[in-house]
Amino acid sequence: MVKPPPAMLERLRAQREYMLRSTRLEFAVTVEHVEDKLPDWRGHPYLRQWLWSAYSRRAGDLPIDWYEAITEKCRLSFSNLPWPRRSDAESVSLVKCKLALDFKRAPLSDSEIRFLRDQLYALAEILVDGNTGRRP
Repeated sequence: MVKPPPAMLERLRAQREYMLRSTRLEFAVTVEHVEDKLPDWRGHPYLRQWLWSAYSRRAGDLPIDWYEAITEKCRLSFSNLPWPRRSDAESVSLVKCKLALDFKRAPLSDSEIRFLRDQLYALAEILVDGNTGRRP
């Protein structure tokens, strides 16, 4: 195998670093755009992860209507999630949630546990409303 010259390796490394930096900046613009258009979702624990899963397939080659389309997808996807989160005073404590989730085997951050807890409360409300015949 022929070893490439050091100058070529250096150029390839610089090009890769440039591409990674460009991808990070482009993704940051996507996040900023969605958070500006949907300010209620700013700081949501899963917004960046969800956006990254949608963005990563198109990184560096975004369609013309990308920002409007991804904002609308976020609006639809998150429309049924309980956010902003419930207050800790009216919810099960995080310590009890960690114990129920076997925290040592599957460590989650406090914001992820709060989000999961809020989703369980929303599911419980849906079940109670369905069984009593009420509509939200």
